[in-house]
Amino acid sequence: MTVKEITAAESELLYLKHNAVLCLIVGMVISGDLFYALLKSFPVAGWITSTVVALYAVTILVMLIKLFKVIRYSRGSTKKAFWYGDFKDEFSAFLNHRGYKYSFNTLVVILLATWILGGRGYFSSWLSGIELKDYAVVLTSIGMWSYALPVFIGLRADNE
Repeated sequence: MTVKEITAAESELLYLKHNAVLCLIVGMVISGDLFYALLKSFPVAGWITSTVVALYAVTILVMLIKLFKVIRYSRGSTKKAFWYGDFKDEFSAFLNHRGYKYSFNTLVVILLATWILGGRGYFSSWLSGIELKDYAVVLTSIGMWSYALPVFIGLRADNE
């Protein structure tokens, strides 16, 4: 039985794939507490709440597994990619840069909209009712998801 060696480009693509999945899951875990509080504010059956709590626990377990996979794929040639985003493969570097660009731009637009609309009538009263911790959770989750989705879409494309 022979073990197939993967190239540096394949290793970096696997790292990107697992990192994007990890970002999606971390966004779900971070927003889970907020979602649970929102769910508790509505009159729902107890089994629904128990199911959501069980799914949350499974999501945390999957997050830990994906974290170890990302760490495993970040060894060797992708060590610089893990710490600095420095990929040897051009396509991997392009996808990583694209994910960061989308995430940054999305968060800047949301923060600018909050700043512009923060003092305006109804939006101001709605915004004052949100705790800063909850707003940070929403922004962090959106940032994670807006990094992962362009990477996933790019991974579906042909890298030739």
